[in-house]
Amino acid sequence: MAESVHVPIQKIVVFCRLAGIPSRIVSGYAKAHGYEQGEDVTLDKHNAHAWNLVYVDNDWFPLDVTWGAGFIKSKEKTYATRFNDSYFLTDPDVFISDHFPYPVNSLSKHESSEDYQLLRQPVSLQDFCCMVNFEQYGKMWGIRAVTHSQAVVYNVELETDIVLEETHTEMNDYIGFLYDNDRKLDNYVYTFILTAGRVNVHVCIPYISVFKLIIYGRRMRDGPSADFQPIVRYTLQGTKACARPYPYPTHHTLYGPTNHLKQYGIECMETHAYHQSENGEIIFTLRNRHGSDIYPRVFYQSSASDLKDLCFIDHTEDGDHMNVIVRMEFEGHYKLVLFVKPHDSFKYVPFATYLIHCKTGCQDGPFPFAHSNAHKYKCCLIEPLTRHVPANSEHIFCMKSQLLQSVRCEGTTFTASLDGTFDARVPTSKPNTKLTIEGCGDDDIFHALYTFDVH
Repeated sequence: MAESVHVPIQKIVVFCRLAGIPSRIVSGYAKAHGYEQGEDVTLDKHNAHAWNLVYVDNDWFPLDVTWGAGFIKSKEKTYATRFNDSYFLTDPDVFISDHFPYPVNSLSKHESSEDYQLLRQPVSLQDFCCMVNFEQYGKMWGIRAVTHSQAVVYNVELETDIVLEETHTEMNDYIGFLYDNDRKLDNYVYTFILTAGRVNVHVCIPYISVFKLIIYGRRMRDGPSADFQPIVRYTLQGTKACARPYPYPTHHTLYGPTNHLKQYGIECMETHAYHQSENGEIIFTLRNRHGSDIYPRVFYQSSASDLKDLCFIDHTEDGDHMNVIVRMEFEGHYKLVLFVKPHDSFKYVPFATYLIHCKTGCQDGPFPFAHSNAHKYKCCLIEPLTRHVPANSEHIFCMKSQLLQSVRCEGTTFTASLDGTFDARVPTSKPNTKLTIEGCGDDDIFHALYTFDVH
């Protein structure tokens, strides 16, 4: 390392001298490729390094032309030429995360002093070795740690939250993965936006062990289909795990609402990404200003099966908002994804994703099938909220709508109230048949609203 850096840093001194810029060469140790977090950086000669300090705008700044010219690819272990301006005139608070001025025998002709950290409060060698070191893209994009400044997180019990902050690059997305040695654990990390410019990475400890956590991201300017790039890695010492750790559903993007709600006419959305249900049901309420079609999808843990029959979209009783009701049959984690079809598009696009922890399963079964006209007339089904109704019996059916003139079911006309409530006792027929509630508005044409299965 000493020989490979000698020529470029000497050239910087020459160039600066020609330009009248004060400069010097500093020797020390850097967290080079292959460095293990928390280890003594001075024990490996490959970590010996040298860089420059230059004086511009009445202040000293570090500059590493060697690292700024390229990097070592982790998998291929080959050098890749790529300019990285994050090592040019770097903030000393950032530069210290992987460059530590320190006497090196092979570089003894160069200067070395803690003053060359350029910090008001210099850090010790031990603190330097423990300090979290962001990956190339993390440095280049200006991502910083808000909660965990040390690379090794000790004594993690059950779960932990790591918060990162954007300083000058607007990010589009984040994901994270746990690794046990080389084995990837895909479903124990989820991410969500905490506040503007800050992301929360939540980690569940699946069992007692030492894990590596790698957080990836992609910039807004690169678009939603760009490759994720590694930002930072941590070592987590898990000392206590959940008795029954439920894996999170597979989800390789942020949880929570997107930034396009206003564009889609969606208002009053729940902003929290994580929710809990004690009884196996949960309701999300929103306002759909544009009256666009909304489509839900529900997934259980790592299963790819869409549990759409366990999700029901209806209007509130006043018709101003929409309720998205999720019914969960088993304990564990569910993912609810809400899609909208904008009026100027033929495609459904996701506008919100929520993670739900069901503590006790609900055995009420699937919801009735809601036809498109139920949404057109802003209907609210009050009862029954189960698809299966017993055969050869009589049941109370009740719903509300301010836009319907009449409601009927299997020859029975519902009683109408001034507040828009329609109800009736409806006899059911033989098993394995369908029962459909119909309604008509100003056009005097009856349309299917809800369909039930008679068992």
